[in-house]
Amino acid sequence: MKYSKDQLKIIATFFSNIAVAWFSGGILASYFVVAPILKKLLLAGPAIFFMYFFFMISLYVSEKITK
Repeated sequence: MKYSKDQLKIIATFFSNIAVAWFSGGILASYFVVAPILKKLLLAGPAIFFMYFFFMISLYVSEKITK
């Protein structure tokens, strides 16, 4: 499926916003939870993965825009 430049920009922004949401919801929020360190790591671990995953998708789509 071919997308226009404007559509690719919107898709890249969407995935960037998801990455920021995982960062704020999973990583920053875990510092405000009163819990043992292991529980904080269990909360932050998947958040780091998903943040990285969606950020990489955003960069990939952004790269396609410049080509």
